[in-house]
Amino acid sequence: MRDAESFFQRGLVWSVMEEHYFKRKMEPERRVQLDRSIVDLTKAIEIDPAHAKAYGARGVALLIQGREAEGKRDFDLAIKLNSDLAELLESRMREVIEQRSEKK
Repeated sequence: MRDAESFFQRGLVWSVMEEHYFKRKMEPERRVQLDRSIVDLTKAIEIDPAHAKAYGARGVALLIQGREAEGKRDFDLAIKLNSDLAELLESRMREVIEQRSEKK
């Protein structure tokens, strides 16, 4: 697997699995998928630095991990590359931050 889209798609799968656990407030040991997602999404970005959706997806994963500054930075980069993503990413950011605050 050498193309950015393949890494992006696999990163999304790991991220969706993690988000499923996150929403159900499952134990932290089951959160390995999120690390895998970030690795794959980072690889997609390394291959294609203009892959706006990979930045956005990695931003969501970073926010779920509580890495807000990094997640917001990725969102900003995604929006800079593709302004059509702005509304979706802003909505996702609010949703993840709300979910994190509910868990506390």
